[in-house]
Amino acid sequence: MDDAAGVGRDEVIRLILCQLSAYGFANLSQAIAAHTKVPMTTDSNSRLAELVQLGLQSEQQQPPPQSQVQNQQEGGATESDTELDAGGIDLGRASRVAEAPQYHMWYKTKHKGTATTAAFSRDGEYIATGSADASLKLIEVDRVRRPSAGSARREDKPVIRTLYHHEAEITGVAFHPNGLVLASCAADRSIKLFDISAAYGKHAFQSFSDNYAFR
Repeated sequence: MDDAAGVGRDEVIRLILCQLSAYGFANLSQAIAAHTKVPMTTDSNSRLAELVQLGLQSEQQQPPPQSQVQNQQEGGATESDTELDAGGIDLGRASRVAEAPQYHMWYKTKHKGTATTAAFSRDGEYIATGSADASLKLIEVDRVRRPSAGSARREDKPVIRTLYHHEAEITGVAFHPNGLVLASCAADRSIKLFDISAAYGKHAFQSFSDNYAFR
């Protein structure tokens, strides 16, 4: 996505990633980084928002085209005048609304109960989902992106682990930064830690309880 100004694709994406992190969408930023193969930086900043603001200010300060100035001096209607109706609506812009993007679903899996929470791992390799049925699913992103994900053999399915150890609805999931531990909390007033590096096992290796449900 190189433009005429010489700004490279990776540089633009990196600005977007930093801005998303600054807005609190770290998991989304990590997922985009993994999908686009653009390395994440440790910096979380609003540089993109600042550049957009500067661009808008510069655009507003630019003088109108000479032809428009001359037309106004002669008492003629400008292009912006003719495109506004009595209510001040820009009819020209309204007719140029972009079409909604088309999305393609790569893969679909289900819990027995309502899915209540989900999170990407920091490196974008895994997705964890939690459900009202007290179960957790661990999904490998690379397998999801394969065309045959929906019809793959059992050992090649994107859902690589289903975890059971809670007794009530899962209310939150999060990955440890090292990518080896999945933490979950639930309405049963407990927090569970699962070792996702292990090949087998459906129960947590560590559990914490409180007097109130975690939300």
